[in-house]
Amino acid sequence: MEFTTNSQIFSTWLKNLKLDGVSDKTIRWYGYGIQRFNKYTPKPYDKVTVDDIKNFVIWLKDNGYSTSTQQGNYKTLKIFFGYLADNDYIEINPFNKQKAPKFDTKQIYSFKTPEVVEILSSFDKKTFQGYRDYAIFSTLLSTGIRKSELVSMKVSDVAQDGVGYFRVIGKGNKVRIIPIGNALAKILKKYIKRRRKFLETKNKPSPYYLWVNNRGDSLTASGVDGIFDRLKELDYPWSTRVSAHTVRHTFAVTFLVNGGDIFSLQRMMGHSDIATTKIYIDLKTDYIKQQADNYNPLDNTTWRMY
Repeated sequence: MEFTTNSQIFSTWLKNLKLDGVSDKTIRWYGYGIQRFNKYTPKPYDKVTVDDIKNFVIWLKDNGYSTSTQQGNYKTLKIFFGYLADNDYIEINPFNKQKAPKFDTKQIYSFKTPEVVEILSSFDKKTFQGYRDYAIFSTLLSTGIRKSELVSMKVSDVAQDGVGYFRVIGKGNKVRIIPIGNALAKILKKYIKRRRKFLETKNKPSPYYLWVNNRGDSLTASGVDGIFDRLKELDYPWSTRVSAHTVRHTFAVTFLVNGGDIFSLQRMMGHSDIATTKIYIDLKTDYIKQQADNYNPLDNTTWRMY
């Protein structure tokens, strides 16, 4: 199979990803990674070597790209060169001859219990916006869903009494079931009631999606960012690192600390690879170390020495 340029091969790959049902967001991310690599080394793909890939990763680091971008671009290249080899564009896949590089440890933040209490207490639940923000934060905290999955929630997902779960469409258009705990069910029930009254004051029909903005329209991902921007304005130590993703991390760590198993967590988080879920085990270890420092007998008990 012969193509005269890298760009033709690249374009065909992107079209195949679309046909395979890969999301537009993921395709754009893959595209950015390959375009960055093409600028770094304009070699024909069948001339790319192991050293070219290693040096590209070093170049990313030296030029200030984040660890997640370095890892993401490396993963994209591995997928792309696997496609090239499978479709006979190249004879030898350079990824078959190298081990994955060691990336700097990615620091992941999660909230401690007192911080969660402070955040939940900061919302003005007397107003519709304040209660909506409280309900959104509670939903993220109770389920660990992504921001994109949150804004895709429908009224019909949670409006029926006795329904203890809802469906989300995650990365790769994969559907998964998210349980609704008792506390969250009460919060959502109250939110839907207040939502109905709020829309009546705006003389607006009910949008298809669950979360609405101050105009009565469906809340966007940018609108969710606005909630966390307002939290960042508060004068708390956690304010600088508050985000929807930090709440997701908090859900995962707390789930494990409270005795949940990693396989259930993997399904709830929507991770295709359990290695992604295992990063939270390290965070759990940090929590256990903190608890040991606080409560181990030798450090925290006055012993009588005889």
